[in-house]
Amino acid sequence: MLKRSSIIVSMLFIISITMLIIPDNNLIPTSSAATIYVPTDYPTIQDAINASKDGDTVYVYSGTYYENIIVNKTINLTGENQDTTIIDGLFDDVITITEDWVNITGFTLIGSDPIPKEGIKLNNVQNCSIMNNNISLNRWGIHLDDSSNNIIVSNNVSTLCGIYLDYSDNNNITDNKVTTWDSRWGIYVYYSFNNTIISNNIAPGGIRLGGDQLSHFNSHDIPTNNIINGKPLYYYKDCSGFNIDGIPVGQLILVNCSDINAKNLHINDTTIGINVAFSTNINITNNNVSDNYDTIMFWYSSGNNITGNKVSDSVSGIKLISISNSNITNNDVPLGGTEGISLHSSSNNNIKDNNVSYSNKGVELRGSCNNNNVRGNNLSYNFYSISLSWSSNNNTITSNKAYWNGWGIFIRDSNNNIIKNNTIILNYLRGITLESSSNNRIYHNNIINNTDQAFDDMNDNFWDDSYPSGGNYWSDFDEPSEGAYDDYLGREQNLVGRDGIVDNGSVAGGGKNPYVIDADSQDNYPLLELFEASIPPLPPPILYINVSPDKKNVTLNWDPPSDQDFDPYLIYRSKDPTNFDFSSPWINTLTDMEPDETTLNPERTMWNDTNAAFPGNATNYNEEYYYVIRAFNDRNQVSATSRTVGKWTKTFLKDVSTFSLPLEPLQPITVDYLLNDMNATYIKWMNSTTHTWMKHGDGGNNDRQIIVGEGYEVKFSSQTNYTFTGLPGAMISFNNDTGFLGFNTSSESKNLTVSVEPDGNVSIIWKEPIGMGVGGWYEVYYSNRRDGFFGTFDEDYFLACPIVNYGNNTATHIDAQAANPGARLYYLVVPFNVTGDRGTSTYSIGIWTEEYSRGYDSFGIPLKLKENYTADWYCDNIPDTVGINYFNNSKQRWCWHSTVMPEGAFDTVLKMSVGYQISTSSATKFTFIGK
Repeated sequence: MLKRSSIIVSMLFIISITMLIIPDNNLIPTSSAATIYVPTDYPTIQDAINASKDGDTVYVYSGTYYENIIVNKTINLTGENQDTTIIDGLFDDVITITEDWVNITGFTLIGSDPIPKEGIKLNNVQNCSIMNNNISLNRWGIHLDDSSNNIIVSNNVSTLCGIYLDYSDNNNITDNKVTTWDSRWGIYVYYSFNNTIISNNIAPGGIRLGGDQLSHFNSHDIPTNNIINGKPLYYYKDCSGFNIDGIPVGQLILVNCSDINAKNLHINDTTIGINVAFSTNINITNNNVSDNYDTIMFWYSSGNNITGNKVSDSVSGIKLISISNSNITNNDVPLGGTEGISLHSSSNNNIKDNNVSYSNKGVELRGSCNNNNVRGNNLSYNFYSISLSWSSNNNTITSNKAYWNGWGIFIRDSNNNIIKNNTIILNYLRGITLESSSNNRIYHNNIINNTDQAFDDMNDNFWDDSYPSGGNYWSDFDEPSEGAYDDYLGREQNLVGRDGIVDNGSVAGGGKNPYVIDADSQDNYPLLELFEASIPPLPPPILYINVSPDKKNVTLNWDPPSDQDFDPYLIYRSKDPTNFDFSSPWINTLTDMEPDETTLNPERTMWNDTNAAFPGNATNYNEEYYYVIRAFNDRNQVSATSRTVGKWTKTFLKDVSTFSLPLEPLQPITVDYLLNDMNATYIKWMNSTTHTWMKHGDGGNNDRQIIVGEGYEVKFSSQTNYTFTGLPGAMISFNNDTGFLGFNTSSESKNLTVSVEPDGNVSIIWKEPIGMGVGGWYEVYYSNRRDGFFGTFDEDYFLACPIVNYGNNTATHIDAQAANPGARLYYLVVPFNVTGDRGTSTYSIGIWTEEYSRGYDSFGIPLKLKENYTADWYCDNIPDTVGINYFNNSKQRWCWHSTVMPEGAFDTVLKMSVGYQISTSSATKFTFIGK
């Protein structure tokens, strides 16, 4: 390789950058170096490079150049302007560098094919500088392949993945802005040493370290001035004995650390939310880590605890590689990705009491995972509930609940495992599968109503625990009509008496009666009854809400299912009708009592939210609350959800106040009722025909039913507190039928949107649920009532449009007439998979259309709007709006809004609890859309 004087100048330039002295973009050439101009001297950049000599500068004027550049000489490649000097690589790498001491600055580099092409690739080179470039529309923005001692400074990278260091050491990555198309990789350092990564701003994404040696993880310089999604990255190495509690963290990396507690952190949209390597006694507790690529990841570590974390909406949940003697317990993992809890080459760990759902694999042991204990986990709506593969031996799988998955327990190429005391129910492909696996023991499991109960392609697995312990309970082999009796006992089932093990019965003279799985696999002692388990309970059919007679408490009432024994209940309360935390019930009727009670009453069907309706001695009366109920049994199996009800309390001041109803009443309420109950001296509402306020008095003409979305003006003789109860604008509708996963209730189910077209048709759009599969479809329903979906099909709710095929997440409700005045429509979507299994539905969303006559009219907000609309938004967006005003309680007068007022003078957010007057120059229709 040539070592000319110009190269020495280039070396000095590189050194100046590493000292953070920002020089001119171009190297200062020696007297023997030349500058070649594109397109003046050569029409293409590659032609100019081919004609250049080591030490030359190729200067490119602004313009767009469609080329794939190979820089195989020690030159400076300089663009005239970073934003207007564009190289478009089309369907290949834009720039590939194959020579040392190359400097590239001042370009915009784009590619039309993001997979697998690259913006700039450094291929086995050293001492290059990539500075002040824009790089976009590629898979990798900048890729260092076996390249060291290079400088990557002040580039704007907007690609699928950002900057990739692959077997590349001693590089300086400084002051780059990296925007990736997903959170998989911002800066990826793979099998590399001693890199300096300073002051980079990454969103989304983060810094991913990978390798199999300690120095692959702890030899780098990564300070906290790296910003991930607006928050600092914390990279600790060779540390011990401290806490990280509740501080803003964009990403957490712990390497060669011990005795560290990380808790109460919120980390999202990064490559690995919490990354731990070569560490011991690390406690990751009560963190909310969501919307990441990999969420919590441990490498080559032992004696750690991952407990009580919420891990959701990510590609991978909790992933452990070469981990031992650690505990993964009580985590909530509604993932929606590939792996819920995954162990690779890891032994002697406890995976216990976790809730894992909506993953491709709920709990996975893969690649020599031995002597692990998988116990007491709730696994639902996964494709594989529990999966063991690639010589994962001597594990214990016990007391887990696997229901509504594709595969219940799936074992491949793994031996000597124990599978016992599990409940495997309603899995739509198969309950238990053994492929190429030997000497596994499967007993005391409840195998219930799976599409295919079991499969075993070997002949040396054991499907029972011999006599008298017995085998498994099979739901399709527990009745005389199925050939199952219990008239005998004993090892050969030939002694008169009952022992809970299936025999041939007295008619056939007794004898063993095995459950046949295939020609060479059978359960010799199948159980006639469930083994210490039961089918999950049913929810209460209907939940009611009202105010107690003393007008202090909000009272919940429900009826137990008529076809079920007693079960206690869990009550959930939320300030948002579509955001319940089902991991933490508000009330447990088995253990909680109301304030004035002295005896537990777990069989109750009523609960008072004390002082929620009136101040009393509490402070929660003015809170907005929503409630749902779930039943549970003595094995902590929880039912689906009852209807959602809500309460809303407003303090009305003495004299005149305004309000609109925020909830749909569960029963008709008239103005007369309001007058009698609210100590009002009069109440008025705007008549849309006469454009005047109509007054109700005591003359008997005040039996008009009050309406959600209508504005009322009331005069009170004293300050009054009043609580409205009823149904919220969006109902939670969990499917109670057997089925596949459906919508993830924590994410996809809230993404239902609707819009009204000019002809009144309604466009409905939703997010595809995970695991839909080819051949599935959707049904879109509508109702004219908020609670209609809890009623009867074709009476209370209806099919809104034809069946929607798989892959099409949009539908149109023709002839909905949603733009007509008085339209009240609510929608939800239910998925079905290829086998016809029903999945959980979306949350419903409502449409409400009002007509305003010319002149003055009044309205309230009938739905909780999906966005914060302001009065000026209404003035600008309702045709022919002259102005709008609202009643200000604190000022006790109407406050006027007008489109001619200065900007910002009327940007108060509209509220459901306030009455509004509107002035229009002609008749106007407006449609509200929201919860």
